[in-house]
Amino acid sequence: MLGRAIIGDLFSKEEAGKIFLTLFPIVGMSPALAPMIGGQISNLLAGMRASFRRAFGVVLLFLTLTAVPETLPRENAIHCPPLM
Repeated sequence: MLGRAIIGDLFSKEEAGKIFLTLFPIVGMSPALAPMIGGQISNLLAGMRASFRRAFGVVLLFLTLTAVPETLPRENAIHCPPLM
């Protein structure tokens, strides 16, 4: 979902359409490939403790939240009033 939002923010409708035509077959194959890739990662990390795997997930989440910049131009943003 994040990738789709970034593509929608950065490219025109025509350019985004071309990118999505390339991207969607890969996304369509991901449910079939994910168990195989996950199994290989699990085999790689089998000797390590589960806490390391959790820490790895936390590090990936942190990097995603901090390293991926906002791609939507400020003038296109929908500004919501504060909740309180």
